[in-house]
Amino acid sequence: MKIAYISFTSFSDCDSPLISELIGQGMDITYYLIISDRTKKGGIIDINEIRDVCGVLKASDYPALTVLSQYIDLSKVRVVNMPVAHSYAPSTFLLAYKLRKELCARNFDLIHLTWPLDYPFYQLYTLRKPFVMTVHDPIPHSNDETLRDRFKRWATFKRTDKFILLNNTQRREFENRYHIKSSDVEMSRLSIYTHLQNIPVTSPLAEGDYILFIGSILPYKGVRYIVEAMDAIIEKHPGIKLVIAGRGTPDFDIQPYIRSGKVIFINRFITNNELSSLIYHSKFVCCPYRDATQSGVVMSAFALDKPVLATKVGALHEMIDDGRHGMLVAPCDSMALADAADMMLTGGTLENMSENIRLDYSKGDRSWNSIGREIIRVYESAVR
Repeated sequence: MKIAYISFTSFSDCDSPLISELIGQGMDITYYLIISDRTKKGGIIDINEIRDVCGVLKASDYPALTVLSQYIDLSKVRVVNMPVAHSYAPSTFLLAYKLRKELCARNFDLIHLTWPLDYPFYQLYTLRKPFVMTVHDPIPHSNDETLRDRFKRWATFKRTDKFILLNNTQRREFENRYHIKSSDVEMSRLSIYTHLQNIPVTSPLAEGDYILFIGSILPYKGVRYIVEAMDAIIEKHPGIKLVIAGRGTPDFDIQPYIRSGKVIFINRFITNNELSSLIYHSKFVCCPYRDATQSGVVMSAFALDKPVLATKVGALHEMIDDGRHGMLVAPCDSMALADAADMMLTGGTLENMSENIRLDYSKGDRSWNSIGREIIRVYESAVR
């Protein structure tokens, strides 16, 4: 079966091991990455400068894409290159036309999307091929509910034949909100982000013992709650710090915590090498989110056997078995985070959790091998 897998750099950390598994199970997949100045860095991709060519390019045009070669033959990777400042420039419509023309010429059996496309790319929806879509956020985050986002979802969902959800918790709400038949929804999950296992361990970016928050700094990520919890955590575990690593502006005054030395704030894009080092040297990773779906941060932590302290929001409980892979607490509760952190830092709790992660995510229904088989069944159903 010939598949055109169209995605974005932000999903390259979970797309790559899945595509590798699908190829290993007999699928003929071409990986199309839509890359613009806004999306040149994301997942396992770190491009410094976009080429000033509006067209569908070879992977060899971007040396930074060689990182994908551990998963897929680079001759099967194509770059949908958008050098323009915004999605609605005339050249973007031309780019979408070129992509549609190539998809027609290559006669794919099926188109797999991972995110709603922007208006110029609606040309693709006229292709007489089945469409499958992985819905990473069945229910949008609180900062993604704009009119434009809602319209993009409506247009893409209307054309999609089969939906793949990565958690069961939000399935019913997703079906009801978007009036989708239950028979058109299939379930899957994320597994560990294996690229982090191939990065040599480097010296730590932060000295001493620390808890790690990694990711973009947005209000729904709940950073303020783990910061507020640090006073109580340090009282029982003197010397431990909180490292916050990622781009963004906190929605509270973080400076007093930075000045006191309780918080180290690395406020910039974090490379894959830095991400690997930060996770490896941490005690555990914290996801204090106010709302969520599933989380790539959890899969990044689990790739290096690090437990996760998270909140009971979205489907995080489907990824983290409470007490086995980490701990789950109520959202927006600093004292609950502090109490859970104390329990995780006591005795041999973290070592036991790390061993459980190794056992549970290397095989069985949480592995990429099992997920690949599920996705192929979805493809076969869509084509029928």
